[in-house]
Amino acid sequence: QGLADLAISPFYLPGYATLNQENLEKLSLHWKAQLSDKPGLNVNEVLQGIENGSVKGVFVFGENPSEDIVQTLRKAELLVVSDVFKTKVSQEADIVLPKATIFESNGTFTNSERRLQNVSAALKPLAGLDNRQILQKLMYYMGYKQEISDFALEKEMNNVIPAYNNNGSESHWPSAIISTDDIKAKGGFNLPLVKDGAPFKVQLAKTSEEQWFLDYLAKKGL
Repeated sequence: QGLADLAISPFYLPGYATLNQENLEKLSLHWKAQLSDKPGLNVNEVLQGIENGSVKGVFVFGENPSEDIVQTLRKAELLVVSDVFKTKVSQEADIVLPKATIFESNGTFTNSERRLQNVSAALKPLAGLDNRQILQKLMYYMGYKQEISDFALEKEMNNVIPAYNNNGSESHWPSAIISTDDIKAKGGFNLPLVKDGAPFKVQLAKTSEEQWFLDYLAKKGL
């Protein structure tokens, strides 16, 4: 969900903003770069591009594609894979890079209800670098020389996606979004142990997802 929010889709800008002139001009000004109004390539188009030679290189980050896709990926002039496991696609790669697990990572996850969930690294990355640092080093060698901290990433998300800053429509982003600063300041959020009564406190639902969950609990007698 978080990847989709941050524009992994080739058809949208961050926050599902469409590729219209107003949105492109706004982000171009913010990023100090001219953005194209042409959508990127989807997976099928990337695979077709490899076959016809228009796509020269592919970077597979933490994915293990099916065998037929791997057979197409291996035809690329350059195949780079970043993963924690020895996958089929990694065995076909020209370059294999490390990758950190969830237990070695700081940041946030976004659940299907689009609520941010903070995670903190429990272990130091076995490879010596977390995913942000790995991608940052790649950016550095590609000419983008800028230090980016976890805090800077969170701030950027709030700047380019208004809903992440709790300004969006509650039908998509419920208002109970908690920032990592809130969690750190309060030392975390803990649910109290229930001794008597119902384990959930019923409150007025603000979204269809919450109402569905409340209805489900009522049916179960909770």
